[in-house]
Amino acid sequence: MKQKILFIIVVITVQLSFTQAPTNDTVGNATELTSLNFIESSIRLDLAEVNTANPNGCNTSGFSAVYYKFTATENTFVNAGITVGATGGSIINSFVIAYTASDLNATSMAELTHLPESECVFGTQTSFQVFTGQSYYIMIHRSDANALTNFSFSEVSDVPQVERDALIDLYTSTNGANWTNNTNWNTTNPVSTWHGITTNNIGGTEHVTQINLGQNNLTGTLPTSIEDFTHLNSLQLNTNNISGTIPVGIANLQELNVLLLAVNNFSGGIPPALGNLNTLTYLHLGDNPLGGSIPVEIFNLTNLNYLDFRACNLTGTIPSEIGNLTNLTQLFLFFNNLSGSIPSEFGNLINLNNVSLNGNNLEGSLPSTISNINNLQFLNLADNSFSGEIPDMTSLPLSLLWVQNNMFTFEDFENQFTSYQNINDFQYAPQANVTEDQVNFIEVGDNLVINSGLTSANNQYQWFFNNVPIEGETAPSITINNIQSEQMGTYFCSITNSIVTGLSLLTGEFIIGQDPVLSPDYNILIDLYAATDGDSWTNNTNWLNQNIPLSSWFGITTSNNNVTNVNLAYNNLQGSLPNTLTELSSAVSLVFNNNNLSGIIPNFSSIATLEFLRLINNDYSFLDFEPNYSNNSTITNFLYSPQSPIDEEIVLDAIIGDDYTFNMSSIEGTNVQYQWHTLSTFDQSVTAVTDQTTSQLSLDNIQESQLDAYTCIATSPLVPGLEIRRNLIELKGAVSQTERNALIALYNATNGPNWTNAENWNTAAPVSTWQGVTTTGNKVTRLALQSFNPNGNLPEDIGSLTNLEALYIGLGDTNLTGTIPTTIGNLTNLKTFWIQGTGLSGEIPNSFGNLVNLREIRFLANNFTGQLPASLSNLTELVDVQMTGFEFFGNGSSFSGPIPFNAPNANINLQDNNFDFGDLEPFVTNGNYLSFNYSPQNTDDQEEMITTAVGSNITISVNDNDLNRNGEAMNNQYQWFKDNVAITGANASSYTITNAQTSDNGIYYCEITNTVLPDLTLIRADITITVDSSLTIDESEKPNLSIYPNPVQNWLNISTHHLQEAQLEIYDIQGKKVVSKILNGEKNTLNVETLQPAIYIIKIEDEQLGVITQRFIKK
Repeated sequence: MKQKILFIIVVITVQLSFTQAPTNDTVGNATELTSLNFIESSIRLDLAEVNTANPNGCNTSGFSAVYYKFTATENTFVNAGITVGATGGSIINSFVIAYTASDLNATSMAELTHLPESECVFGTQTSFQVFTGQSYYIMIHRSDANALTNFSFSEVSDVPQVERDALIDLYTSTNGANWTNNTNWNTTNPVSTWHGITTNNIGGTEHVTQINLGQNNLTGTLPTSIEDFTHLNSLQLNTNNISGTIPVGIANLQELNVLLLAVNNFSGGIPPALGNLNTLTYLHLGDNPLGGSIPVEIFNLTNLNYLDFRACNLTGTIPSEIGNLTNLTQLFLFFNNLSGSIPSEFGNLINLNNVSLNGNNLEGSLPSTISNINNLQFLNLADNSFSGEIPDMTSLPLSLLWVQNNMFTFEDFENQFTSYQNINDFQYAPQANVTEDQVNFIEVGDNLVINSGLTSANNQYQWFFNNVPIEGETAPSITINNIQSEQMGTYFCSITNSIVTGLSLLTGEFIIGQDPVLSPDYNILIDLYAATDGDSWTNNTNWLNQNIPLSSWFGITTSNNNVTNVNLAYNNLQGSLPNTLTELSSAVSLVFNNNNLSGIIPNFSSIATLEFLRLINNDYSFLDFEPNYSNNSTITNFLYSPQSPIDEEIVLDAIIGDDYTFNMSSIEGTNVQYQWHTLSTFDQSVTAVTDQTTSQLSLDNIQESQLDAYTCIATSPLVPGLEIRRNLIELKGAVSQTERNALIALYNATNGPNWTNAENWNTAAPVSTWQGVTTTGNKVTRLALQSFNPNGNLPEDIGSLTNLEALYIGLGDTNLTGTIPTTIGNLTNLKTFWIQGTGLSGEIPNSFGNLVNLREIRFLANNFTGQLPASLSNLTELVDVQMTGFEFFGNGSSFSGPIPFNAPNANINLQDNNFDFGDLEPFVTNGNYLSFNYSPQNTDDQEEMITTAVGSNITISVNDNDLNRNGEAMNNQYQWFKDNVAITGANASSYTITNAQTSDNGIYYCEITNTVLPDLTLIRADITITVDSSLTIDESEKPNLSIYPNPVQNWLNISTHHLQEAQLEIYDIQGKKVVSKILNGEKNTLNVETLQPAIYIIKIEDEQLGVITQRFIKK
């Protein structure tokens, strides 16, 4: 027998009062619901501070609310909800939450227990089950408390059985048991409590009015009973994996307003019957492989304001009946295969705001009626084949117009191009080629005229031959007389326009050559294609095409229709080279490197013209070379070693003391010899293993010293110089605890859990599997921590990785800060050391000189400073040193002082640091190096920004006290520049602008040279001068304000010329004062590290000289 419960309807009238408090605004004052009708008036909810955040974990602290309580008299389901009252207002961020309590005497939230089915999220209603004798509390918050609110509380009634059955059909046919959320589905609970279902009382009966199961992992098909929801107004099943056809019965849902089936796997076309849904306002079927054309019946839906058929594999045309949809505001038909033109009736859609037709096969000219769509803001027509003059749309409120990748030419844009450029997002380049590709078979001595097909007087032309500009060929056409073999190839023209800037149009390719079938080498190439599985080549463009000259076949070069070069390297050739290749009588070069060729190599020495034969990295054996090796070896450049390695790689965690045997497959050939080697993973150098000279490697009672990478090299005296190797066998072991701990220390010190890639780090997985770590045997030999986003300092423990041969740190990891630890000197096996794009700073430690095996240093885009340690003279094995001061990632080093390197084979680059003439001259003259790049260098000056008033006198200068490290600058020459143009007569260490005007605004810098080292140029950092006509200061003394660097991160330098003491204040852009300080002297330093990144205004005030202001950026 059905159970009953207290049925209560409560209407709360909330008056716009700011003095009367609600009597039930606390748990202890909750209003008890005891009758079928309950009215309470003059309640204002907005009394406590309102928390605008979503209730977090049911923590409603800070929200203003009113409370109600009751004790259930029966077991059933109830619903509590609020709706907007007569005064309207916002209800978006409201909530209704239910709780249980031991009785109705609770005084605080701590005594209430949240009901899980009453979700702690913003909403206007909640449904929950109640049980006889249990006490309940309801908490209500409305976002707009000062408005009338209706609150209803009632027993939940259920929908007709036919609708319940239809829902169960939907659940069953779409694999409901595996939905992401199937709360209460297929249970006896009221349908209104089922996830995604909304019901409403219509004519005294509850009906399903909304189904919202988007993004819920629905699979399978839709049942035909979907048509039984006769009062459904919204069906949203988007972003699932529903397949099959869209049921025609949906057309029977005559109250449907929203149909959202996008991002599924529906097929079978769009049902024409959907055109019967007269109340539909929103139709989105996009991202389904529906296929077919757009039914004309769809355009009976005159109430539509949103239509979306994107990416539905649709074909056919856009029917003229589209003009019926005069209420449409959004239209998306992009990424289909629609063809034909846009009908003129399109202009009837006067309410359209957003149109996307891009990515179709539409063509023809755009209808002039588009200009009638007065509300059009977004129009995307890209990636079609439209052509012709674009209609005048300058009167439309367009903020986006995309017409790129169509067939428009300059003439189509010229009339309105200036206006189109005012559109916020106007995309018009590139466009399709203005002519089709053409092939012209000719003979030597013929004449030919090629025309671009464009004639606008505003065009400029440049012709190309084989992708190289032809000097002087700048007319609309090109004439080629008495054509010779070397003039045969591919021509095209690039056209620009003086009005439609930013667009280059290209003609198609004009291929000029001889008939391939008439070539004596044609059949030879056909043989090559067939013998090496040409259909599987990586690139076989134009091969076998009798309508294309041989010179346009991929990898082929010809002269007089004879093949001169074949280059098919890296092209997946398989099989054997045919003997007919030796008949290429004009061949100069045959290149077949890096393929999968095998078999007997033909005797190519019979080709008298052949100079290059390259067969490296194929699958040849010694036996394949032997028959013709002596002949082929007479070819000037016969390159054949190495061949591709054989056998599978092996990576094995070896157990100390065990026996291991490994093999290399036998290689065909005469007197083949085998030698096993260990291989350095750093530089690939090999070392022979004693007494391992067969195809089998035996390692008995293996020890730690034998944990290494092994390969076997096979050779033969009959094919000298040829090596065939076995792929690597890597015997690994657990790295030492010391090295493991060092890596973990690095991980912990640099916020490893938040690295962008910390795969396997600080886990039980073998260290060799940690991202960026390479081990050889049981030793860590390579560490690459690049673009990991580490945050912190390098720990001293890094010095325990004593087996490292290569260390790569950073690449935009600017949060890696601090200095290089002195323990770096322990890494004496290090050969390569890169630190790039980090925040590391300070000086290079003296212990760096212990790295005597170092061959490569790349310290770029860091913040290192100071002198290079003298111990770097120990690094005699260096071959590459890159320690420039170039700024990347916002960083740049500034080394200075004597140059200590002593490396005769090193290429050294120290550009853009702070070395001076005195530092560099001894090393340039007497240093031990292979090459040395050192110009330009920078002075110690910082960037400055000077803002001053019209009429000021401004002096800018170079701090040249240390330019020669001896306090003298006798041999220096100076040249000041403004905006990269030399200033005539500005040839001293300082430059003064007298009576400054706004025309003096610009960026100034100075270049300094010296006869001691004429190849060196020092550059003073930029000084940006702004003469502001709005600023005024006393004419008798016009100070200028210089602040640098700008933008600033930590320390701001302030130079106030002529001011000895002044009040400094810094304001944010809201006008709030954030810093106040007294300046003493002309130069001051201010720590702004604690300021938030933003734009600030610095204000300096002096009693006599007035106020000076300037902006700076804190980064």
